[in-house]
Amino acid sequence: MIRLCTSLCLIILAACTNAAEDPEKKQNDSGELDILSIDNDGDGLSENEGDCDDSNPEISPEQPEVCDGIDNDCDALIDTEDDSFDTSSGIRYYLDQDGDGFGDENTAGWTCEMEEGYVAGFGDCDDSNPEIHPEALEICDSIDNDCDNGIDDEDSQLDEGTLYYEDFDQDGYGDPGMSTLACIQPDGYILDNQDCDDTDPERYPIDSDGDGLTRCDTDCDDEDPLIGATDFDGDGAIACINDCNDMDPSLNQKDADNDGLSTCDGDCNDFDPLILDIDNDGDGYSACFLDCDDTNPYISPLIDLDQDGVDYCSDCNDNNASIGSQFTAYMDSDADGFGSFDTVQVCDLDIDGDGKNDYTTTFGDCNDLDHLTYPGAAFEDSTSLCLQDSDGDGYGALGICLSFSLYDRNGDGWDASSSIEIYIDNLWYESIQLTDSSWGVVYHCYPEGATIDIGYLSGPENAQHAFTIFSSAGQVQYQSLFEPTRADISAGDPALISLSLTASGGSDSDDLDENSH
Repeated sequence: MIRLCTSLCLIILAACTNAAEDPEKKQNDSGELDILSIDNDGDGLSENEGDCDDSNPEISPEQPEVCDGIDNDCDALIDTEDDSFDTSSGIRYYLDQDGDGFGDENTAGWTCEMEEGYVAGFGDCDDSNPEIHPEALEICDSIDNDCDNGIDDEDSQLDEGTLYYEDFDQDGYGDPGMSTLACIQPDGYILDNQDCDDTDPERYPIDSDGDGLTRCDTDCDDEDPLIGATDFDGDGAIACINDCNDMDPSLNQKDADNDGLSTCDGDCNDFDPLILDIDNDGDGYSACFLDCDDTNPYISPLIDLDQDGVDYCSDCNDNNASIGSQFTAYMDSDADGFGSFDTVQVCDLDIDGDGKNDYTTTFGDCNDLDHLTYPGAAFEDSTSLCLQDSDGDGYGALGICLSFSLYDRNGDGWDASSSIEIYIDNLWYESIQLTDSSWGVVYHCYPEGATIDIGYLSGPENAQHAFTIFSSAGQVQYQSLFEPTRADISAGDPALISLSLTASGGSDSDDLDENSH
């Protein structure tokens, strides 16, 4: 009994204490304690002051109405029913009648849980057509497909159309780097995109002359197939850049001797800067036209001191009427009376004056380093074939002998790693390496009756070579062409020329024994 009294007294004491703090607020008209005036949840408001749930401090007239299924602000309205609903806790919805995921902005509202038929996306300008919404592709159909107030070409975000290319120079070919997507072809734009230079109406990708090159390939004259970017004569110059005649390898505009004139300008020797088509001494002749001394006006083709009918510049000795002009001769290195196939102009066959001829007027020696090899050496076999007769019995060695006449046409050395490749019966036989010291005639004999294929293996540079192949009868079997494409042959894959020889040589089975043949 004492314990119960103690508890009750404590409650009454506490109430009396609160009443003492604010007696007007906590007491009714009879002066008794008013329980409804007590703020039990500590949110600052009691039930008498409008707190509809004085056990929950999150519920009171001063709380915002949020999405939780509770009347948070005690106005008898729950969630979105309340005009004072805190929209930050809800979901903005739009009616989506066409089911494309976007709704009509005019149907906007708030909800705590999205219901079927409503979506969070908006901006649908035609909610009756599921193909029209803000994320649709803008295509050429006279409709604002993506709802951005732009139709077809008016829309800067056109997704599907025709790709047109700018034709700035109006040559009928468009710039591949300047394109636009459009429904209707814009002014200054075309469908083609092949123009290599849209600032130059003279450059476009058409091969009018059928030479395999266009103006885009630096063909400067597409009306003439002989003028283009190909080096037809193999002189290292092309007609569009520095060749006045691309069919003549002796004419180009390279000015190799840096004398200010090229062979196209009349320089007859573009490897010697002192020989020009300029009359330096005023005698009416230049070094290119017969003047052997263009620094002396008293020396010219008009002068003939010995009156032998040969002018000073052409006369080997213009003080001796018995000595005339130079004549064509052939180097006779082995002094067998027959020269190689390369010609020279000399005044005397005995150049060094030792009483032995260094040159001859008879050519056809297929090996000018061997005095036992010359036309008619093996006279029992042939009086005309160039054969080797080592034992002097009149019979030539077996096999076929070929002479390779080598010529470095530019005078600047052979292409690196160049060689003439020999194949016998389709099998590689030997290489004739071409070095900067290679010149004149190289003589080689091969087995009798063999089929010989010959190819040129070039180095990495453009072809700068020429070689001629002669048979033992002195007939030209092959004359190489100045084709830059031959420089593209890779190692191990030489381009075989169309030369197959099966001719036989001599009949001597032992050319070292005069008693055996």
